[in-house]
Amino acid sequence: MDAPDATQQARTLWDHGLACLGRGDFFGALAFLGGLEREFPGQVDAFPDLPERLAFCRERLDRPVRPPVPGPSAPAPGPCPVCAAPRRAFERALDKDWVLCDGCGLLQYERDPALAERLDRGESGGADQPPDSLVHRREQYFCDLFLNGLGFRDVLLYGIGWSLVLKTLRERGVAAVGCDLWRPLVEARRREFGPEAFHHRDELPETRFDLISAFEVFEHFQNPLEDVGFLARRLKDEGLVFGCTDFWHGGSLLDHSSADPTYWKHVTHVTAWTWSSMREAARRVGLEAAFFKSDTDGFGAKVFFALYRGERTAAFLAGLPKIFVNAY
Repeated sequence: MDAPDATQQARTLWDHGLACLGRGDFFGALAFLGGLEREFPGQVDAFPDLPERLAFCRERLDRPVRPPVPGPSAPAPGPCPVCAAPRRAFERALDKDWVLCDGCGLLQYERDPALAERLDRGESGGADQPPDSLVHRREQYFCDLFLNGLGFRDVLLYGIGWSLVLKTLRERGVAAVGCDLWRPLVEARRREFGPEAFHHRDELPETRFDLISAFEVFEHFQNPLEDVGFLARRLKDEGLVFGCTDFWHGGSLLDHSSADPTYWKHVTHVTAWTWSSMREAARRVGLEAAFFKSDTDGFGAKVFFALYRGERTAAFLAGLPKIFVNAY
């Protein structure tokens, strides 16, 4: 990463942290300001009051620095599935052994074969929420943003479960297609929308899309580079993968559960991305990466990400606010 880009990315993390701090979201501020310290050590001198702000957040939370403690019997992990660098046992937290790549910063749960098989089958209840819940509203908000702003028409809703957004888009005449892994869910949705409008992930036609929406999906990726590459191959030359997940920005993972303390305890949430690991995964499959936040209280670790290609898409993303107001 060249210096100007590093400076801009560090400033974005700083702005996110200050926005959280300004509304009293000390968990969020701690995540983002700590992330700046971890991911951009060469830029820290540009933020001379960073240590004081971190100390202030910890004091308000009554939370001293909590060093991550690996499990005493954690096995030696294999190489990073994004950059192939060596990994090390990082922390025993939330009943899981987490392993860290010191190359790109990817943090993953070291899972067993039985869980890997379960992940390959998917889940039965994805996005199974009331119609007015934020899980539907935020996806609809951003789909509308890119459909209207970029004139996109071909949309893949990836890993959408029972999301209502597919119905809304198709009723508007948008060429929207859904896909998921859970076979009974896929069959039910094919009966609802027709076999051309919903597919099992492994049977998705080699169609290319303007927009791929992937909300609360990337934390399930057990083979992150392979899964991101799958999406990249289905993206048009001017195209965008947009979604959100809880990001990890350094320190104990126990400090990154401000919105939902069970988020990383969830058995199929196995990958905690950093900005650096997602940028690296994007780079390796020919995409760029950008990151955004919302002003919504209580979601300090939640980040919106864009993996994209094309000059027009890049220009549109560059014109968006780094912190969205009322995105939900």
